[in-house]
Amino acid sequence: GDGRALDAFQVSGLRLVPGVTTAVPQAVQLFEVASVVVTEASASTPLPPTGTTLRAGTTLALGATVSDASGQVLSGRTITWSSSNAAAASVSATGVVTGVAAGATTISATTGGRTGSVELLITPPTQRLSVVGVASTGAGRVLSDPTGIDCAITAGVPSGTCAFDFPLGVTVDLSAIRESATTARFDGWTGACIANGTSPDCTLVMDQPRTTGSSFTGLALVTLSAAQPFGGVTVGSPTEGAQPGQTLNCAYSNSALNGSCTLTFLTGTTLTLTAFEIGIARAIGWTGCDTATRTTCTLLLSSSAPRSPSLDAHPGNVVVVQALGTGAGVVTAPNVGSVGLLAPLNCGPSVPQGLEVCSSGYPIGTTVEVTATPDAGSRLVGWGSSPCAVSGSTCTISSTSGDGSEIRLFPEFAPDLIPVTLQLAGSGGGTVFSNGTPVCILTPNETSRQCGVDVLAGSFITFTGAPSGGGQFLGFGGACSGTSCPITITSATTITASFTSVAPSVTINVAPIAGHNSSGFIFTGSFDIDCNIVGTGTTGPCATTRPQGSTVTISAVDDIFELTSGIGVFARWTANSPCPGSVALECTFVATNAVTTVEVEFVPGATIDIALGGSGTLPGSLTASVPGYRSLQGCSYVSDSLPTNCRFVVPAQRTATLTAFPSSGGNVDAGGVNFCSFFVNGCTFVVNASVTGSLYFFPPLLFQLSLTEEAPRTFTDWQRAQWAPAANSARGSALRRAALE
Repeated sequence: GDGRALDAFQVSGLRLVPGVTTAVPQAVQLFEVASVVVTEASASTPLPPTGTTLRAGTTLALGATVSDASGQVLSGRTITWSSSNAAAASVSATGVVTGVAAGATTISATTGGRTGSVELLITPPTQRLSVVGVASTGAGRVLSDPTGIDCAITAGVPSGTCAFDFPLGVTVDLSAIRESATTARFDGWTGACIANGTSPDCTLVMDQPRTTGSSFTGLALVTLSAAQPFGGVTVGSPTEGAQPGQTLNCAYSNSALNGSCTLTFLTGTTLTLTAFEIGIARAIGWTGCDTATRTTCTLLLSSSAPRSPSLDAHPGNVVVVQALGTGAGVVTAPNVGSVGLLAPLNCGPSVPQGLEVCSSGYPIGTTVEVTATPDAGSRLVGWGSSPCAVSGSTCTISSTSGDGSEIRLFPEFAPDLIPVTLQLAGSGGGTVFSNGTPVCILTPNETSRQCGVDVLAGSFITFTGAPSGGGQFLGFGGACSGTSCPITITSATTITASFTSVAPSVTINVAPIAGHNSSGFIFTGSFDIDCNIVGTGTTGPCATTRPQGSTVTISAVDDIFELTSGIGVFARWTANSPCPGSVALECTFVATNAVTTVEVEFVPGATIDIALGGSGTLPGSLTASVPGYRSLQGCSYVSDSLPTNCRFVVPAQRTATLTAFPSSGGNVDAGGVNFCSFFVNGCTFVVNASVTGSLYFFPPLLFQLSLTEEAPRTFTDWQRAQWAPAANSARGSALRRAALE
């Protein structure tokens, strides 16, 4: 077909003669190849066209399945094999592929004009890393990065993934991990990692096969405990089998174990623990040992299993103090002997109305002096039913037995109280308080009362007094003076307190501020204060008395009568007054201080007199204001043939503002105000002296302005038209004409 041999059949023994027909003894069948599929030689399953890998240095036998168009497999065909990249892989005439070097190639099988192929990826060759066990007693693991090695080593025997093929040239990090810090110790590497010593990390480059080993030594954790940890015993161990530079050295204190009481030892060690008695305690016995005496404990550490031996140690004797009573104190005894206690007996302070129990051990045969010292305000009553029935502060006892028996002492403390006598007298009644608590009351119908109070010795107390109703507490006497009595009670004390039914009063004074030379008037509603301020002096009633706690209102009035050289106006209540800084004419306060001074400031003033409105004008109003000055009442013109006289009294040399408010539709005629320039409906000016003027309110006037056309001209501006009053008539006012240029 197209010059290609698609199939061939060999006919033997055939002689061809022209013109002669010769019969072929067998059937002849020729088939056209439709497809060629590459497979593995050992299976007829087709290989995927891509994704098949072959490591360099290995072989892969391939085969081919040949089929016609109907899918019938054609056998006996001769296959021609080829490789697109012989540097990566070669293929033999029988289809055996050999990986040469890392790379990619296409292997093709051809027959009957058809070709099948498969792509092969040739990967680099591998190098094997092996981890082996080393004779040891512990357990651990060796892990690799990248992953591959996960080898457990127990007593020198490896298990798990202990060998793995890594790509040629890759860097592998190995880590040796002990089972735990208390059961194993890593002792080092062998083989390829031997140079790393006892470091748990090793790095290898896999440029060749490599083998390494790791060693783990077993450890056993030994932890001491105490059944009864009284002081005076120390447990020690030899250094054999312990970690380098370590030893067990555990001291039994009064309430716990101190020092090195937990340590790990190498497995296989026979450990002997020894209890050393140092004079005030005895070792009673051990638990948790393989063999033991009263002072020694032997442990056979055959495995990594933890061991917890326990020593029971008792003191020679125990002195127990149980303080009684409602007082307070401290009970002490010194250290005894050349070694002494880990801590001396120190019991206290006792809890008032309760118990406190404390104890300490002492050596056998020791004589102990126990001292009870009461706190300030307490006293020692006695020792109760203790072994020493003495009345003094020291109790001497002897420690004779060595079985940890108790010697109980019962010191009793009681409060040390001192009597305080309170003598109350007077009229109106009252109460005396001790640190805020009422302790003695004189009723309003009594003239005297005596009370007794028991106080702890050395107590610091503040006595205060308060009257009943509207009376007055006059003060203390005896051991105290004044209206408050702070005192420390050290001996029997008598204190008096006096009351009266007369309500206390306060004095109120009025005074001008120093350095001012102006005038004014200060008065109260009842005129018990009616004081004229003239410069820095005063005349009239300028002081009064009022009941304490009463509300007082004092008023200020300007001096428009010019008592001095001119008008005086109220400016403010000064900082020394009950209304500091206020500019209001009234000052209201509650009289509580014994003496209250009301200081006031008057300053030179002036008047602004304005005649507002008049016959034929509209209603309106006028206001005046001065910054920082009190509010001024406005002035209104309603409707009358006569103008309203408006007067504003203001401080001199201050800036004042006048504001006019015409009625709806009205305008302001301010031609009579010549001391300032009105703009719109108001003006602002400095009050240098008293001034007068007049204002009018009138309806607006209409006027018409005619323009005549002339030669073209340039417009420049308007001049302002102003109203000039004439004969008090707004309508009769002349119009100042506006010139148009």
